[in-house]
Formats: sequence, structure tokens, C-alpha cells
Amino acid sequence: MSEIPEMVEKVARALCVASLRDPDKLVPALPNRTIMAWQQFEHGARAAIGEMREPLPSMSEAMLTAFAKDPEGWVRWGDVWRAGIDAALATPGEG
Repeated sequence: MSEIPEMVEKVARALCVASLRDPDKLVPALPNRTIMAWQQFEHGARAAIGEMREPLPSMSEAMLTAFAKDPEGWVRWGDVWRAGIDAALATPGEG
């Protein structure tokens, strides 16, 4: 079995929990084996992450704003990333 990228696992676990399931519970899988429940969400997690490859205009704008905030000229990439994700998750018309 190949190793699953950390972010794919993280998103798959979140999808599993959002489906009101215990991500660490063993569940039946074919052929005659068991996997952890979160692993059933791996393909959905990959698809979700892949769709975010091209940012929406609102994400780009938020990321540029976050990029320009540091007066010392340092780029805090985590802040830029979170700003883009926050924009993606925002309800239309918020902010």
C-alpha cells in the first residue's frame, strides 16, 4: 500500500468527521480486509484539494492583501494561505 500525502489524509479525516463517522474506526473493505474509515474518503479529499489548484478571484484578492500586510517586507506564507482558504470558505456577501 502506498503512503498517502499528509494533506490528503487530513482532508479525508475532516470529510469523515463531517459525515459523523469515527475516522479511526476499522471498516470492512474488499477483498477481505479492513481499513480505517477515513480512508474511504481519500478519493473525495484528492478531488477537493485538486479543485482548489486554481484560486477564485476572491481568494487571490485575499492572498494579495495578506501578502502586502507585513510592514517589514517579510512574507508569512501561512497567513497568505489561510487568507485564501478563508476567502474560499466565506459565505458570499461576507466581509
